[in-house]
Amino acid sequence: MSRESVAEVGGLRRGRFLYFPVVPGRMEFAVEVRRMLLREQPQAVAIEIPFSLSMFFRRAVGRLPEMSVLLYPENPWAENPDQEEEERMIYLPVEPADPFVEAARTAEEIGA
Repeated sequence: MSRESVAEVGGLRRGRFLYFPVVPGRMEFAVEVRRMLLREQPQAVAIEIPFSLSMFFRRAVGRLPEMSVLLYPENPWAENPDQEEEERMIYLPVEPADPFVEAARTAEEIGA
């Protein structure tokens, strides 16, 4: 399969939209996302991350190659946020080998 056809696998192009499914934390997908974005030069890139983290995510991407970790509560809408029980946190690493991070970094690079 040629590199040009990787974006067409599985009917990922729908009209003017190109969907590129990835596996988080896998460098192989990060490499392919970058290649596809550089080849296609889209005007906009959408990345699946919690909206409330978007500003922090962009700041962390700007710090690359330094790694960052974003922390947020597992249940931010808990009825009793002041309870003594330890709140469980979700860790979101922002590292160069992640396809979401690479999509954001490359989108910034190409002005998307």
